[in-house]
Amino acid sequence: MVTIINYKQRQREDGTTFYVLEVQGGIEMVMSQTTNQFYATSKKASITSTFDELTCQALIETQMQGSIQKTKHHMNQILYI
Repeated sequence: MVTIINYKQRQREDGTTFYVLEVQGGIEMVMSQTTNQFYATSKKASITSTFDELTCQALIETQMQGSIQKTKHHMNQILYI
């Protein structure tokens, strides 16, 4: 599951604006490579949307099926739903 935790307004090269949704995955336990101790973390990503600001505000705390995974082709984190 992923949760929409926030949104941000961004601007295109032509000056028009749009909104991106910030999503966060569930808690994962990861072992530190330096201390060999486990710690809890979660992945975050942002995805573009066609929603207006009021819709983005209403979607905060909405949960969706899916997970956040890094891809080898891009530096960004991609949301798979």
